[in-house]
Amino acid sequence: MTEWHRLRTMLEFEDTRQLLPEDQKGNQFNTMGRPLGSQNKDKPYRDALRIEAALLEKGEESPAPKGSLRWIARQQMMKAGEDTSAAKEVADRLDGKVPQAVIGDDDADPINVVHKIERVIVRPKPANG
Repeated sequence: MTEWHRLRTMLEFEDTRQLLPEDQKGNQFNTMGRPLGSQNKDKPYRDALRIEAALLEKGEESPAPKGSLRWIARQQMMKAGEDTSAAKEVADRLDGKVPQAVIGDDDADPINVVHKIERVIVRPKPANG
């Protein structure tokens, strides 16, 4: 990469950073609400659910302050004990959603639809026979 390309790339990145919103501490966020540089593999809510699930299994109270992500996860876990849809949501977050059987996406072969048109000549029966 030439010096010009490197500089141009750096300037384009700086221009986009100026357009991104900031929180009160000055951290810039992308449009999805995550701090710049965070990986998509980071799942903070899933992690909060795992921590709270471990505490619930031990019978311990959560030290998380009200309104925090862990507090929300704890409330979801408590509701999951009574509500099937809440339990399904927790399971989907922890284990991942059950994959749907979709054929024709990037991982599977495309859907092949075969239409068969058959031309049949039918000779009429004689009227006297």
